[in-house]
Amino acid sequence: MKIVATRWLLAWAGLVFLAGACSSASNKPAGTGGKVGSGGANTGSGGASTGNGGTSTGSGGATSGSGGTGMGGAGTGAGTGGASPSDAAVGTGFGYTFDTSAQGFGLNPYVPGTPRKNLAAPDSGASPTLVQDMTAGALKLTASFTDYSQLVDVVVGLQPAQNLTGKTLHARVRLDSGTFAVGMGATLHAGTGTTYAYGSGMYTSLTAGTWTDLTLDLTKQTAPFDPTMVVQVGIQIYSGDPLEAGAFPGPVDVVIEIDSVTDGAGAPVMPAGVTHNFDIAAEGFAYNTYVPGAASMQTNLAAMGSGSMPTLIWDGTDGSPTAGSLKASVTFTAYRQLVDVILGISPPANLMGKILHAKVRLTSGTFENGAGAFLHAGTGAAYTYGAGPYIALAYNMWTDLTLDFSTVTATGYDPTMVVQIGVQFYSGDPTDAGAFVGPNSVVFHIDSITE
Repeated sequence: MKIVATRWLLAWAGLVFLAGACSSASNKPAGTGGKVGSGGANTGSGGASTGNGGTSTGSGGATSGSGGTGMGGAGTGAGTGGASPSDAAVGTGFGYTFDTSAQGFGLNPYVPGTPRKNLAAPDSGASPTLVQDMTAGALKLTASFTDYSQLVDVVVGLQPAQNLTGKTLHARVRLDSGTFAVGMGATLHAGTGTTYAYGSGMYTSLTAGTWTDLTLDLTKQTAPFDPTMVVQVGIQIYSGDPLEAGAFPGPVDVVIEIDSVTDGAGAPVMPAGVTHNFDIAAEGFAYNTYVPGAASMQTNLAAMGSGSMPTLIWDGTDGSPTAGSLKASVTFTAYRQLVDVILGISPPANLMGKILHAKVRLTSGTFENGAGAFLHAGTGAAYTYGAGPYIALAYNMWTDLTLDFSTVTATGYDPTMVVQIGVQFYSGDPTDAGAFVGPNSVVFHIDSITE
């Protein structure tokens, strides 16, 4: 998915990953519950009227803000917004085909109890990857297992919760390269309700080059599993339990493709709007980690190799109007530095005639001398870019950022096909006031992103 967002319409893109509440996992059909903690993977770039941004290599530029190829993800399951599982409204099914994006699926980074080891956990020492394969129209998971009791878990959060009573979930999985060792297998699983009560299908071995249909019959799950409130779906790959046969025959390097994750009802209906209240989870929002081109003279503090370590987590104790929000912690050390909190929307949302809102608060630190924040959105296949007013933030006050879709005049901008939304924080441009006053460590809270 292409990413288009900066102050002054400078366009750029990048890989995103959520640092927030994590999801649960199990080695085999039995397991425990947890919360979603993964966002969509994105690559690609766009252009801007300034000529910065542009093609997938980050050069060139186009006034439409388009360009680049990429992949992305809606962190909102069926793409219908961010209502919590306790809300009255629930979705009506889902279908993920991964034809053009990762649709919000990501690697679960949680740290399991011993002896299990999650290869995607921050302290694992391993580096599995999950990308959207444009050629195959599928997710591609790459991992190296070195011992028994190791796992990777590919998950998506469903917001709002889905009523899947009587359904059987499906996921097509193929071992694209490598060989499964004895005891290795894959499981389709789901979590339900506010406690993320866990249910899973059959633990199945995979054969190289063969598509295998993993299933999860929701009618066969027992309480407290609640099929009327499904809030998470995932596919877990496990290296197996220790065997009496001896040592693990590793390392086992595998590439696994995942496609057609459905409830049997096909693709979801295009959502009519956007609602993210962050009552129980980060709902797929994540930092954009792209490295801007040198011509922009900007630094993305969330980019790989930036030397900075901003964090983005779900905060269950703070928010507006109710508890539950995103918490971004950043240290700015110079002008022209930024972080961008984004979400890909798949399928697109129809926001014709709407005004998008986001509540933002500077919780600690100072944000002055040209520093500010703005709300932005990309539309259509070209990810044509539009942004709301750039606004300074007062300390400890909730500020309503807005984007009036009726005022965006960019050629090709289509509010009936909103495919990305985001909130960007920028340290400002150099001024006559002199050197940047820093380092400036700040904390922002983001809540109630709605139309």
